[in-house]
Amino acid sequence: IGSMAFWGCDSLATISIGNGMVDVAGIGFRNFPALRSVTIGDGVQGIGDSEFSGCRALQSVLIGDGVTNIGWAAFADCESLSSVVLGTNVAVIGYRAFAMCTNLVELTIPDSVRSVESYAFERCGNLSDVTMGAGAMHIGNYAFSECANLLNAPIGAGAVLIGTHAFQDCAGM
Repeated sequence: IGSMAFWGCDSLATISIGNGMVDVAGIGFRNFPALRSVTIGDGVQGIGDSEFSGCRALQSVLIGDGVTNIGWAAFADCESLSSVVLGTNVAVIGYRAFAMCTNLVELTIPDSVRSVESYAFERCGNLSDVTMGAGAMHIGNYAFSECANLLNAPIGAGAVLIGTHAFQDCAGM
């Protein structure tokens, strides 16, 4: 699929990316006003930087088991996002990947995740319940900062490094 292939398709509400694609990068789904649901198939290996950022109506994301990397700000500023299912092979949740997803309430991070990068869930104000898999070795700087409703620190058994201000201003803790 070519770069910006769907640019200007402002009524597009659902995206299902099949197993035939290897990488979701540069397609340009950023700021789609009507996008409500994204399903990424098991054959996809990565989600590019800012690929779905600013899709303010986006409510649900299902990431297939083939995805290993969620890029920089991939779903940032998706303020209606309330449901995220991460595939079982995600290893890296990138810088600001889900920052400012203010309607996100709960999240399960699978055992495969090794790194939750800096600011990954910053300012997810309604995030209250995070289950962190045992594989997470690195929780980046400000990773969960300003998650005011977060009730406990989601630190897995394998954590080696917890970054500066990783849980800053988490008033619920």
